[in-house]
Amino acid sequence: MGSVAPGKPGKRIDFGHSNYYLKDPGHFKTIFSTLMALDTGDQIRYFVKEATGYVLYKYGVVASYATAPDNVSAMQWDGSGADALLVGCIDGRDGRWLVEATQLSPSALPAQRSGRMHALWK
Repeated sequence: MGSVAPGKPGKRIDFGHSNYYLKDPGHFKTIFSTLMALDTGDQIRYFVKEATGYVLYKYGVVASYATAPDNVSAMQWDGSGADALLVGCIDGRDGRWLVEATQLSPSALPAQRSGRMHALWK
């Protein structure tokens, strides 16, 4: 299973660090530092460079919750619409924080049902 580009039928999955360790090297250790603050009704925005310029894709948060690190059910796609999933770690604990969202605009492209479901991890 692969993650799809914003606006395409399928599930867009983005993983990021959600904790900040001041002494750790690197510039991207805080990318999801506010992930746990997202709540139902909030928006996730993707700016995508396309042939005609940049297009803004908006997704509405429908769920935000903690789960076990081996729970992959949210990574499955039901075969309709365009969805997004943000996945981050939980500071100092064994688990993951998930934010599920559905595309709001531009209108989601029609889905092509494959009849197959995949899990990213086993």
